[in-house]
Amino acid sequence: MLLLVSDPGGPAQGLPATTPLERLLAPGALFAGRYAIETLLGRGGMGAVFRARDQLVGEVVALKVLLRPSGPTAEIAAEFFRREVRLSRRVTHPHVVRIHDLGEHEGCLYLTMELVEGHDLRRELVASRSLDQATVCSVGASIGAGLAAAHQAGVVHRDLKPENVLLARSGRVVVSDFGIARAVGREGDPRTGGFVGTPHYVSPEQLEGGLPGPGVDVYALGLVLYEALVGEQAFSEPTPFATAIARLSRPPPDPRLRASVFDPLGELVVRCLARRPEDRPTAEAAGFALADLASRMRVVPLAPLVAPSVASAWSASEAPLVSTPTSPPSPPELERAITGDGATVVATAETFSGLGAPVIQRAAPRMPLPPSQAKLAVLPFACRGAAEHEWLGEAIAGELTDTLSRTRGLRVLGSGALATVVGDRDPRRICAALGIDALVDGSAQIDARRVRVVVRLLDADGTQRWSERFDLAMGDLFDLQEKAARRITEALRLEVTTFVASAGAPPEAVERYLRARRILRSQLFHRAHEAVTLLEEALRIAPAFGAAQAVHAVASVLVWFYPAGAPPRDWGAVAAASVARALEVASDTAEAHLASARLCSHRGDLGGAVAALRRALGLAPTSADVHHMIGQLECETGRFGEGLERLALAEELEPTASTYPYERARVAALAGDRALFDECFELVVRRSPGLAPAHLALREAAWSRDVPRLRAAIVRAEASVPEFAGVFRAVAQGHLGELSAAQVLGALQPLLALPINPRLRAIILANLVEVQVVSGATDAALASLKELGDTLLYDVTWLERCKLLDPLRSRPEFLDIVRAARGRCDAVWAHAGG
Repeated sequence: MLLLVSDPGGPAQGLPATTPLERLLAPGALFAGRYAIETLLGRGGMGAVFRARDQLVGEVVALKVLLRPSGPTAEIAAEFFRREVRLSRRVTHPHVVRIHDLGEHEGCLYLTMELVEGHDLRRELVASRSLDQATVCSVGASIGAGLAAAHQAGVVHRDLKPENVLLARSGRVVVSDFGIARAVGREGDPRTGGFVGTPHYVSPEQLEGGLPGPGVDVYALGLVLYEALVGEQAFSEPTPFATAIARLSRPPPDPRLRASVFDPLGELVVRCLARRPEDRPTAEAAGFALADLASRMRVVPLAPLVAPSVASAWSASEAPLVSTPTSPPSPPELERAITGDGATVVATAETFSGLGAPVIQRAAPRMPLPPSQAKLAVLPFACRGAAEHEWLGEAIAGELTDTLSRTRGLRVLGSGALATVVGDRDPRRICAALGIDALVDGSAQIDARRVRVVVRLLDADGTQRWSERFDLAMGDLFDLQEKAARRITEALRLEVTTFVASAGAPPEAVERYLRARRILRSQLFHRAHEAVTLLEEALRIAPAFGAAQAVHAVASVLVWFYPAGAPPRDWGAVAAASVARALEVASDTAEAHLASARLCSHRGDLGGAVAALRRALGLAPTSADVHHMIGQLECETGRFGEGLERLALAEELEPTASTYPYERARVAALAGDRALFDECFELVVRRSPGLAPAHLALREAAWSRDVPRLRAAIVRAEASVPEFAGVFRAVAQGHLGELSAAQVLGALQPLLALPINPRLRAIILANLVEVQVVSGATDAALASLKELGDTLLYDVTWLERCKLLDPLRSRPEFLDIVRAARGRCDAVWAHAGG
């Protein structure tokens, strides 16, 4: 029921005056001898609401009139109406609509309440689809406070939804419409005990016919928060009742899997959506938690994600982006509301900024690059389409100039330098006039649905070295401008850096380098050993070819992890020597530091990996590979809110990469979100056939205890990764109960006895741990976890979320392992963000 007005100054209107009741409520009429009707605000299932002026006190109020019911429902409707007043009057709180009076006039029941001028949350969501996290926390804190006041008064709302949350123009948030509320443990008709409310926001216990307690409102709050963060409802089926029933058979959805949501907020939403009421926080605790997060988000400026080249948190020489706020300790229940285990919540700058994104500010311009390095310019793009969009071509060129200028090895002329060549698009004349080595030119064609951008890289002699087309969905043009610039910059960066790096190298060396890089860019990791061979040939021809050495290091580490098909060599030693050489001769390339990060990660040196990634991102802020790896590490170490956001950026930079959907699929599988897993899994299969989807399929089937999927995983492994088919079969049969834990260990032992990559060894041991737990061999599982050691065990997300490990959670040894792993990971990220 609407209790608000969007345009109080609009023309008066009311119900058509065709009946005695409607004449009583016509604009200008004096209702009940006291309320001057001004306009109809809205209709609902039980009545209509009018803007009226109380002549007795001179205030504008909302007048709610029960429209004449008929038949057997008349008395029930009247009782609901009286109940709203009786229960609402118990609740006095700034975030609950105030009820003034109840009366009857000419056989009509009516009530008056305060008039909230503004609009409801539903209208806000329709207009914006989703809200920024600080706003969600602020609005949610107010809702939580209002619900807490109701619960303390012994009242359960039972119909909380965006339509019943009013956003006043003053900024006040008000919960309204207690029309189907019920008293907790006291009043209430038994007929209203079961499924009453809006199907999209009803709780599991209401569906099962239980008496609703305060937890139903907390569950609805979780659904409202989810919708406001993600832009879609948590459960969405073809019919409202199918949607309601879905929550009985599915685990609570995690907003961090669908949108960029910070971990404390995402964790709180999941807690509110717990299947059992006793596992949810109270409304008061949820409100306090949201208020605390809103306060911290106001201290920490959560700017929109801009071009990652300006992430000043990566520069150790710059001042920190934010200061750590000081606040009183959170109440214990607040801590439990966020974490679920009573752990202390300290939301410092690192909580929100992490390794770089999403807290990003414009960095000060770098010092000009040495004139000996490559120089280029970016022409304003030719724009084809409506005249109102002509500015977009120049804006994209400006963003490209800004981002490319932060890439080491390039000197990019600013737009001012192009003033002498305005109107000229001949690359030979422009390069000669400006003294540059290359020119970037392009065009943008705009229609109602999309923007097609074509970019070209031209030599000083006019030769086109590279061209690519980018199709982008039409949306917010400023957002499009940034996204286009980021994506184009990364593709262009690779070509320009190749252009710079290959200067002076023999053509045959460059040709092998390009072929090798194509293998790696195509995510054909099972062919990484072919790339190594090509690069070694290039380096024999041109030993000083630094770019080739850097990519050789990347490829060598990949082969060390997945040596299938590669010639027998000590690939660990090859990778270590190649990385050391790359850091010596190509330290100005992002690839050298990316290879170093991967080497550190595979050795279990998380701190070294993060430090190397920090250097890589400083050299190439738009590198999709660097963002991929940062996102992977964040997801594994329990920071998957930030990690998924980072991976989304990586996929934006490299839309065909497999890493982002792989990690999303993995996190979805751990969360029990089968629909999202299947969606992402299909992308992984298309983009990276072989080991990645085979391993994903096995883990998800095991985690969900799905027998048909486990058997299908065996078939998939035998067809796609025959070299590991025996391992996959043994693990699957262990989960199926066809092999004992000891037998599975025996099948894995020959592989574990080899000098394999430590990270691969850790993955195999993790599979073994799951089989041991399922088989009841918990002591053996704990021993396997300890074998992973203090360095290799940093997959905190798996430790904390894998349901197969639940039998270990009561063991002190397991709690010590989890606590130590979480502490190591948090310490690394805190150091990186400081």
